[in-house]
Amino acid sequence: MQELVDEIASAYAGVIEFVKSQPDDFWAQKRTFRGYVDVPVGDLVQRMVVLHGLAHIYSAYAATM
Repeated sequence: MQELVDEIASAYAGVIEFVKSQPDDFWAQKRTFRGYVDVPVGDLVQRMVVLHGLAHIYSAYAATM
């Protein structure tokens, strides 16, 4: 389990640093992407990075249980 956690932390390290380096007003900007229209960038990141990543983790977990 620790090896998996370390791998996830390594894979997301760049994303985490990018998120930390952005000013607050960056996340409030509205963007349109595919089916999402005028959505704050922060919400898009949450949906595409965080929730998508969790779905992969859940799939890996479900496949091994």
